Amino acid sequence: MRAKAGVLTLIAVFAAGLAAPAQDAAPSPRVPAVLRAGICGRRQELFPGLTSLSYRGGFHTKTLVYEPLFRLGPAGEPVPGLAESWKQSEDGLTWTLRLREGVISHDGARLDAAGVKEHFGRVLANPGHDWLGGCSRIRDVAATDSRTVVITLSEPWYLPGELGSINPWDIVAPGAFDYEGTFTDTVGTGPFRLVHEVPGKAHVYETHSKWWGGAAGVGRIEATLLPDSWRENGEVLRALLAGEVDLVTDGEGPVIPREDLDRVKARPWLRVWRGPGSGVHYLLLNTKSGPTASRDVRRRLAAAVDRQALVREGELGYAVPSTTLFRGGHAAWPAAGRTAAPEGAVAGDPPRLRLLLPADATPRLERHAVLLRKQAAAGELDLVVEMARSAKEFRARVDAGEYEALIRVTQAAPYDPWISLQGMFLRDPAQAARTASRGGSLWEDETIRSRILDAEAAIGDAARAMALAAVQARLDEEVPLIPLFVCDRLIVASAELEGIELGPNPYDLGLASVRWRPQR
Repeated sequence: MRAKAGVLTLIAVFAAGLAAPAQDAAPSPRVPAVLRAGICGRRQELFPGLTSLSYRGGFHTKTLVYEPLFRLGPAGEPVPGLAESWKQSEDGLTWTLRLREGVISHDGARLDAAGVKEHFGRVLANPGHDWLGGCSRIRDVAATDSRTVVITLSEPWYLPGELGSINPWDIVAPGAFDYEGTFTDTVGTGPFRLVHEVPGKAHVYETHSKWWGGAAGVGRIEATLLPDSWRENGEVLRALLAGEVDLVTDGEGPVIPREDLDRVKARPWLRVWRGPGSGVHYLLLNTKSGPTASRDVRRRLAAAVDRQALVREGELGYAVPSTTLFRGGHAAWPAAGRTAAPEGAVAGDPPRLRLLLPADATPRLERHAVLLRKQAAAGELDLVVEMARSAKEFRARVDAGEYEALIRVTQAAPYDPWISLQGMFLRDPAQAARTASRGGSLWEDETIRSRILDAEAAIGDAARAMALAAVQARLDEEVPLIPLFVCDRLIVASAELEGIELGPNPYDLGLASVRWRPQR
């Protein structure tokens, strides 16, 4: 699964700098050709260079430089990226990809089928990627001509569900490696190229003039890595309102504090963009021990949840309810789930359940905890909210099973549903120590494993959709987790910017289309 080094927000800075005094004022003059950016991530590792073959270095940064073979359409369906078309054989064992013509990498070389085959070879040679099901099933990759890649499998597998991800399948061009095969330079095919970096502190990007998609709207992005404490923190809006920053965007989860948005909307030099998110917040239940080992208790808690209230009071209206593990209707996932009725009345005192929050829980998560406690009481359950005192204590208590419920969020597109299903339910403990997917599955259940494998091996869109419906039905029946809601994806930006688009992939900020409005 993706590393926590994944970037959560990108902020374009257009004033004198982040050290400017806080004041609620209009922004300073800008430089039209430059977008100064601050990037806030959970872990900012001192890792030189950016490569999708490593899980380090951030995700939003990589989408500026590298591109996938497939992208996501509005409904989460695969659409052309570097591959303009693809075809699965009738027996499901062969995928034939036709590459886009005229793709030039950052070093000026043409990307052809041989270069894509070379990238596949590097992915498959690294056992750290073996948790991805496609890696263990790919038997051969052939470049049959300059634009055709033929992938042969040992058994059917839905490769488009993996090849659209950021790590490790975004294509690194051959020019990134020296003659010994050592990674030496950040060379992709994306709209921007990395020209300078101070590892862990700053990146500078310039537009890739030969990008197949056309010229980007800005010529240069100067990115500064900001503290993780800015996530869902008033510091983000302080910078916006003081004119220190130009653009703030949510990542796979909220970054912009919802409770302060009315203040932002009142400022004429700022604008709020709102679009559908894809990551689903859910309650993960302890099915191994304690009261929630009982399916009846899990069903009772699920029946007590009022999702509309969570959206209205917890998310302040910036979300939509979800009854499914992944966003309903996204990427062929079922549109709705079914809440199974409890199996009987509660005998004796209400079961006591512990909802464990991390030490750095945001006010938003704390609001949800209070709401869930009230809702559980209506279902004859005593939900006690406990907060860990440190990150170390939280991890230790989770590992020891000292909880009944946790609030979590799925990985969001492009990982939901295909890669997320693998990471959540198909993890192999024997591989965990040497792959990017740490720990065991969230729920150990042979039936769910079998149904997920059926979905991955299904041939044809109709068969895949039917198999995914069977996965959701199993989750509805046994309730190892309770879907809650999908947060809206928000962008707050200078009113002088245009071309901002909110696509289904929250890691891809689409900065190639962003531009400053012409000054009059």
